Amino acid sequence: MLAWGQRITIINKARDFLHRMDDSPHDFLLNHRSNDLKQFKNYKHRTFNETDALYFVEFLSQFYRKYDSLEKAFAISETDDHTGNGLINFHNPVF
Repeated sequence: MLAWGQRITIINKARDFLHRMDDSPHDFLLNHRSNDLKQFKNYKHRTFNETDALYFVEFLSQFYRKYDSLEKAFAISETDDHTGNGLINFHNPVF
């Protein structure tokens, strides 16, 4: 979700995002309270802002409460002839 821009900036912003989840994203996604989301205040990476971050955290939280892995989000059928469908399968429920 953050992979656009300069490589070093992407890495730094991804680290910042993880740090805001106490460097334990899976635990944060499953166990955070609404007050914990204040850590995303003023988060920004290019056009991805605080609102986007909160929406993404909410999506991932709901997803991980239902599934053990993000693998399901990117799943493609055996008849798919293009792996890009996995990205579409992930994109659609997020947006």
